[in-house]
Amino acid sequence: MSNIPNEIAFLGMDGIGKSTLCRKLSDILTDFGYDVEVVSWTKYCNESEKSYNRDTLRELYVGTFKMMYGSATTDTGPFTSFFPNGIDQFFDEQTSETLNNRSVHSNSEFSMLGAALVELAGNFALRQHVISPALDEGKFVIQETFGYKHIVKQLILARELALVNGTYTDDFKQSLKSFSDLNFQLFSTILAPRNGVVVTGTPELAKQWRFAQSGGANSTEDLALAGSREPDSYERMQNECNLEFIRYAENLKWPILKMENTTVERNHKSGLDVLQSYLNICLDRASKQQ
Repeated sequence: MSNIPNEIAFLGMDGIGKSTLCRKLSDILTDFGYDVEVVSWTKYCNESEKSYNRDTLRELYVGTFKMMYGSATTDTGPFTSFFPNGIDQFFDEQTSETLNNRSVHSNSEFSMLGAALVELAGNFALRQHVISPALDEGKFVIQETFGYKHIVKQLILARELALVNGTYTDDFKQSLKSFSDLNFQLFSTILAPRNGVVVTGTPELAKQWRFAQSGGANSTEDLALAGSREPDSYERMQNECNLEFIRYAENLKWPILKMENTTVERNHKSGLDVLQSYLNICLDRASKQQ
């Protein structure tokens, strides 16, 4: 069994096949003797063995939803009426699904910016309390869901809401750019994983696969939180995210895996071939640093 710690994060559009590649890579690394830890924020909201870590991640996770939906309304009233009294109840009652299944009539761009701030805090907590300790234990950490993505989407939603609400002033535009630049800088330095990969393709293919899997879009996967009910809402969100993810990956010199409209087996084979080649280089570099 290898005791050389390492890490890889998966970044890409919703529905483009990251989770499946992540699981297959985890199996391969385990077969090679690595102690693999697959990490996501939502996973450790439920599975963390340390109550402090679990409670902290839960509080911040629920905080993102309170900010995203706390100023939102349906056609009949505020979204706040759908929130339970406690944080544990939020998870027990699957409140995120309840929120996702309601149509947003109006929302606040300022609350969406607040959600991005809470999201950023959550990623610091995840790095400090989950990822870094796992690396210290010699594990190979796989970030199935990478936090940079969620903040990018929240900033897009904040911009769309400002446009809808007539508040897209020069000051707001500059604030949005400053936040975006900070997000890019932090996730390129102190929040950057040791290695990473971007999974790309067309937004249309991502939508086809996501809707076949779950029957529709989840929170932040389209522009519904900004009140958009347009048929191309999903493609618009994912296309803008995809362009930003590629820009981010190129800055960190990550490989880019492109999913094609072909068989699942062919996509997985080509993706895993690139991943294994990339990781061989990363693992060789890590071993020389020991």
